[in-house]
Amino acid sequence: MGPIGVPEMIILFVIVLIIFGPKSLPKIGQAMGKGIREFKDAARGLTDLDEDPAPRRPAPAPQQVSQVQPTATTTTTASETVNTTEHQA
Repeated sequence: MGPIGVPEMIILFVIVLIIFGPKSLPKIGQAMGKGIREFKDAARGLTDLDEDPAPRRPAPAPQQVSQVQPTATTTTTASETVNTTEHQA
């Protein structure tokens, strides 16, 4: 069986014209056009879901921030001890 040619299309059109009548042919054509359009839109929507528009990049590794630990310096005099931790920046 080959593709549908012009003679086959004419025979098909005559059969449809006899069955449905000339008044309902525009409505049938319009309904078929809407159905095909909806099918194409739905198929296009499915292919858009399959494709990833932007490839995801791995998240950057968190940077290690070195924290400076304050050192306590004690100065001892004869009778007192002074803690200088609060004075360091």
